[in-house]
Amino acid sequence: MDVKIFTQYYGFDWLALIIGVVGIWKLGSKKRSGFLFYMAAAASGFVFCYFGRFGGLYNS
Repeated sequence: MDVKIFTQYYGFDWLALIIGVVGIWKLGSKKRSGFLFYMAAAASGFVFCYFGRFGGLYNS
Protein backbone atom coordinates (compact mmCIF):
# COMPACT_ATOMS: atom_id res chain seq x y z
CA MET A 1 0.00 0.00 0.00
CA ASP A 2 1.27 3.43 -0.93
CA VAL A 3 1.85 5.79 2.01
CA LYS A 4 1.31 8.81 -0.24
CA ILE A 5 -2.47 8.51 0.11
CA PHE A 6 -2.12 9.36 3.81
CA THR A 7 0.26 12.30 3.38
CA GLN A 8 -0.82 13.75 0.04
CA TYR A 9 -2.66 16.70 1.60
CA TYR A 10 -0.32 17.21 4.57
CA GLY A 11 -2.76 15.52 6.95
CA PHE A 12 -5.35 18.31 6.82
CA ASP A 13 -7.98 15.88 5.54
CA TRP A 14 -7.40 13.53 8.47
CA LEU A 15 -7.26 16.44 10.90
CA ALA A 16 -10.65 17.72 9.70
CA LEU A 17 -12.14 14.24 10.07
CA ILE A 18 -10.82 13.62 13.58
CA ILE A 19 -11.65 17.09 14.91
CA GLY A 20 -15.13 16.85 13.37
CA VAL A 21 -15.81 13.54 15.10
CA VAL A 22 -14.59 14.95 18.41
CA GLY A 23 -16.89 17.93 17.86
CA ILE A 24 -19.87 15.59 17.33
CA TRP A 25 -18.99 13.69 20.48
CA LYS A 26 -18.67 16.86 22.57
CA LEU A 27 -21.91 18.34 21.26
CA GLY A 28 -23.61 15.02 21.99
CA SER A 29 -22.37 15.35 25.56
CA LYS A 30 -23.84 18.89 25.63
CA LYS A 31 -20.48 20.61 25.96
CA ARG A 32 -20.08 24.02 24.37
CA SER A 33 -16.51 23.30 23.32
CA GLY A 34 -17.92 21.07 20.56
CA PHE A 35 -18.76 24.19 18.58
CA LEU A 36 -15.11 25.28 18.70
CA PHE A 37 -14.04 21.85 17.49
CA TYR A 38 -16.45 22.21 14.56
CA MET A 39 -14.94 25.59 13.72
CA ALA A 40 -11.45 24.07 13.75
CA ALA A 41 -12.63 21.18 11.56
CA ALA A 42 -14.11 23.64 9.07
CA ALA A 43 -10.85 25.63 8.96
CA SER A 44 -8.89 22.44 8.39
CA GLY A 45 -11.34 21.51 5.64
CA PHE A 46 -10.76 24.84 3.90
CA VAL A 47 -7.00 24.29 4.01
CA PHE A 48 -7.50 20.77 2.64
CA CYS A 49 -9.58 22.19 -0.24
CA TYR A 50 -6.91 24.78 -0.96
CA PHE A 51 -4.05 22.26 -1.10
CA GLY A 52 -6.15 19.77 -3.04
CA ARG A 53 -7.45 22.50 -5.35
CA PHE A 54 -11.03 21.36 -4.83
CA GLY A 55 -14.16 23.42 -5.11
CA GLY A 56 -14.27 27.15 -5.70
CA LEU A 57 -11.33 28.02 -3.46
CA TYR A 58 -8.81 27.74 -6.28
CA ASN A 59 -9.08 29.18 -9.78
CA SER A 60 -6.83 27.45 -12.30
